[in-house]
Amino acid sequence: MRIAEDLSRRFDLPLAGYRDQVWVLHEYVASLISRKQLNPDKIRPAVASALGTLTRACDIPKPLAQLAAIEDFKLFVSLSCDDLLLRALRTVEARAEAYAYGIRSETNGRAVDLPDKWAGKISWQLLGSAANLLDFAIHEGDVLEYPRRQQSEHATRAMCWRRCATATCC
Repeated sequence: MRIAEDLSRRFDLPLAGYRDQVWVLHEYVASLISRKQLNPDKIRPAVASALGTLTRACDIPKPLAQLAAIEDFKLFVSLSCDDLLLRALRTVEARAEAYAYGIRSETNGRAVDLPDKWAGKISWQLLGSAANLLDFAIHEGDVLEYPRRQQSEHATRAMCWRRCATATCC
């Protein structure tokens, strides 16, 4: 809700009544796209900025800290584009890394597949990362597109899923 409120101030489009707190951001972004005729790539940096401000100011949620502390779990698959899970993992293991899937791999700063050898715990963000300002899911269309592309891309994607299936995952 807070991110949608921040976008409302930035883009001068009031928040309307939305069906559910969980979907406020998705619905608000959809309304920005349709009512203001904004390209989602113009909205993503504002979402990333608001998300960064919000998450920097908060402590790591206890459930994430508890998950990160499970010694046998090495791979954590996340549907969130924030860095809270990575921060939780790094409190347990300094070598923890984050990998984020992106539908525009040329905009990613690193490979989108998981590495063959892991130095530490890994957070794998299936819907992208806000750290990459132009390649993370911000509306329902994105939430559908990212998994569709993951399943349909080249053979290395299938290898990545096989490695995930054989790892001790959370």
